[in-house]
Amino acid sequence: MRIIKSLFISLLLISLVLGAIFLVGREAWLILAVSQVKGAVKALTEAERNAAIYYYKCRELGGSEAESFPSSYQLRFVDRAKYRLEVICQQFPTQPIVLGERQLPLFVRSSVGSSGLLLETLESRLNIELFGRKAAIVVRDKKITRESWQAELGQVPTTTCSGFGYSCCQTET
Repeated sequence: MRIIKSLFISLLLISLVLGAIFLVGREAWLILAVSQVKGAVKALTEAERNAAIYYYKCRELGGSEAESFPSSYQLRFVDRAKYRLEVICQQFPTQPIVLGERQLPLFVRSSVGSSGLLLETLESRLNIELFGRKAAIVVRDKKITRESWQAELGQVPTTTCSGFGYSCCQTET
């Protein structure tokens, strides 16, 4: 009886320790993902400071001289894990200038409906999740904050169905 009791207590302690390790590891992995997205948003603010470069790139697309300034800077999800940093020209909103493509850490996904972040809006939110734990990254007046709950998205970039986390019925739309 004593052996069964000690075996049961040992299994219980091992499962509690493994559960605690899982919870701490999940939180650390989510913090890593949030800091990665924050770094991407900082790269967008750096691009915004160098707007003259993108003025000329918008001109190369064929824009008029008066309307060749970038209208917005965005982080847009291509699918639930991959995202792009983009500069949107005023005259060509469907032809963004891609600054780079990145991917969230392993197992971290954007929540269904989250398509990315807009830099120029009053408030834009991105919800990400990892094994049921959710976090919201908020850009409010060009300042980045993290909230630990999923919130309303605010203004987000327009993207394809896969970027929103849905699947399209027709390939044309």
